[in-house]
Amino acid sequence: MKFWEKAAPRTLSEDELNERAVQRIITVVMIGVVLIAADLIFTGFSSPGGFVKEDGRTYLVRPDEDQATVSFTLKVQTKGEHQALEKRYNVTIRPYSENESARSAAGADSEAGPDGDALSAEDEKELLETEIRKVISGLNDNRAKRNIPLPDELSTGERLRWSIEKHNHVLLLLLLTLTVTGMLYYYRLEPLKKVRLSQRESILAHLPEFVNRLVLLLNAGLVLSSAFEKAVEESMKFEENRNDYFYCSMQRICTSMAETNSSLAGELHRFTMEAGVNEMMRISNIINDNLTKGVELTQKLERESDALWFSRKQNCEERGRLAETKLTLPLTLFLMVLIIITVSPALLKL
Repeated sequence: MKFWEKAAPRTLSEDELNERAVQRIITVVMIGVVLIAADLIFTGFSSPGGFVKEDGRTYLVRPDEDQATVSFTLKVQTKGEHQALEKRYNVTIRPYSENESARSAAGADSEAGPDGDALSAEDEKELLETEIRKVISGLNDNRAKRNIPLPDELSTGERLRWSIEKHNHVLLLLLLTLTVTGMLYYYRLEPLKKVRLSQRESILAHLPEFVNRLVLLLNAGLVLSSAFEKAVEESMKFEENRNDYFYCSMQRICTSMAETNSSLAGELHRFTMEAGVNEMMRISNIINDNLTKGVELTQKLERESDALWFSRKQNCEERGRLAETKLTLPLTLFLMVLIIITVSPALLKL
């Protein structure tokens, strides 16, 4: 092995990337299932408070004295002949205290509608909400009661149904799991695409120079195989070319020819099929035609070299236009800032 030869970094194949993506998707799904199960279990067993039924009435259980204050959402549903209502209230229940005395119940009388007048739908709804709010606000009036009585019906005759609304994150976790798995599947081949794009850019960047050097060596009287090896050897003496994909691939072709006694045309054809670059494929076809049909090689390579340099020039111009497009937004922002700085002194004097 010569001093410039280095082992090329291994690129994962499409099958390997698919297998890795499947493993990651399975891992994400398992984590999502565990998180969803944990959330359901936590929601079920850590539900604040609870209800008990005694003597035909509903009671809300107050936390024990050594427990902390709990907060939760209390849902109230009313059902009557003329009005149905469903409301949610954020409730805070203080813990049981044996020595706590009841607060004054002044002003606890229910507000009634106008005597002798039939209530409108809006007035009746407002009256229902007022009575429910009074019940909610009085939950902590007497902490000496372990069980807080909840009315089963209001003074207006509407039946009440109480429930604690449990909040879980199942839908959020499920959506997050599906999103992550979808992104893993969609971007599974992204590393391979980046590698192939980098390889294509390397070939397009160095192929014109390499063909030009090959033409010069052929005109100097060398045969094709010797000219090819000499061109590779001269190129690999430069430090920036030793880790480049194109020149490393050309060096591997020379090594394979020396070790296996394979033909240059066959090795180039194999490389061009892997790379999938049309410009490289044309060079390979020209060399193959010369070896098999005796076609004039130097003139065709010269014409192809001119075409490659012209294509490289066009690529540079396209990149320049793309760079100009990317600079449009920063330049616009800079212009706006410049205008503001210029106009602001005049505006401050107004």
